[in-house]
Amino acid sequence: MVQNDVEELSEVVGDLVISESAFGYVTDLLSRGSGRLRRCLYESIFSQRVFSTACNNGHGHNVIMMLIDSSCAPPEQQLIANVLRGRMVELSLARFASRIIQRALQKLDIPTAGTLVAELRGIGRQLATHSYGSYVVEAVFTRMRPLNYGFIIDEMTESQEVTVEIMCSKYGCRVLESAIQVLVDDVENSQSSVADDFLRQLVKAVVDVCDIDIVTHEYGNFVVQKIISTQHLLDFADSIIKDVIRGVGAQKAQLARRATMHQRDRESTLVASAARQGQYTNLMLLCRVSTQPFEVNACEVRNVWQFCVIWRTFLHIFSENVLVLSQKKHGSHVIQTVLRCASPNSLYLIMREIFDGYDFDLGGKDALDILMLDVYGNYVVQTMLDVAAAVKEGRRDGLMEWFERLAGRIFRAKKTIINFSSGKKLIATLNEVRLIFETFLLLYFDTMLSGFEELTL
Repeated sequence: MVQNDVEELSEVVGDLVISESAFGYVTDLLSRGSGRLRRCLYESIFSQRVFSTACNNGHGHNVIMMLIDSSCAPPEQQLIANVLRGRMVELSLARFASRIIQRALQKLDIPTAGTLVAELRGIGRQLATHSYGSYVVEAVFTRMRPLNYGFIIDEMTESQEVTVEIMCSKYGCRVLESAIQVLVDDVENSQSSVADDFLRQLVKAVVDVCDIDIVTHEYGNFVVQKIISTQHLLDFADSIIKDVIRGVGAQKAQLARRATMHQRDRESTLVASAARQGQYTNLMLLCRVSTQPFEVNACEVRNVWQFCVIWRTFLHIFSENVLVLSQKKHGSHVIQTVLRCASPNSLYLIMREIFDGYDFDLGGKDALDILMLDVYGNYVVQTMLDVAAAVKEGRRDGLMEWFERLAGRIFRAKKTIINFSSGKKLIATLNEVRLIFETFLLLYFDTMLSGFEELTL
């Protein structure tokens, strides 16, 4: 019976493997336990002729992946490696074949898989932004060691243009997130110095190109959020928050470059120019003059009054990022992530900027008034309330006054925001937190009172 099956299989395997019934038929053959039949099956399907047809077929590629999963003997895995060798680039960019590559990388031993991955050298950028190839790259990151895939990190960070292209790609942003997570895990679990070097190289490349356009990009924002939300990368996260979210780096650079270019007779021109550019609107409120001194040589500024005018103008242009980002679809997501994950110092700076960093506009509204009624900004306020509640309950570091200030503002705006679903959620969250806190206080005082009564008895 087995002899007949072998002869029949060798004759019809090419047509069989791409038929609808192929998966069930091959599974049945494997279950019979014949070594000769199994060997014939692997040799036939992993021949160049049959594999080339089956790997790009909807039914055939499922059969091939099943055989890869079932392979256990070295000769079987050698057949798999041989048919892939020399074709990795072509197969990684194909719809069905790319799935076969992913499965093979997971199954083959590291040295064999490493020789196959090496064939991808030179097309890391293309793979990272490709609809099918990007999944192969993720499989490489998951399975291989940093030394095996380090060339992909090098190619993704070879220039700022390449890094931006990958960050702003539908598929590339996911690849970068995957690379960051895998490298972080490798560093934390095995203290790999190689992984740490590649991690810093990758994240630094991302931080160096990070700007407002990236933060508000529909795909780029995910990479920014990944860095901000990763505890191991707090230093890099603080850099993004400082230089991009809050705009401090831009403030210092611009002020230093421009301070020597302005004289007293042009001060009014500066302010008028800022006004003509539409800076004084509800979306970009006037920033208060910061109490944080800049490192500007005193001789570069003619007098204190001139310094204040120049400083106020540049601060306004570069420091309203928190408010502006909070009112953008993707930027608001980044601000929420900052509030949830930032270091205590960065959290303090962001909360202070939203609470106190903006003057009232002509309509008497400040940043919180605008955000509570904004389609995206209201989510930022909700996150602020969650953070303030966590601080009040002792679950996070911060100022206890945040909750009371925010609660007071929400209460005063209740008649206005109650008409919106977002406002109703804010009020509901506030009431819930207050109820929890009041219950805690009652339990606390009951416990204290019971202890006091026991002492008096």
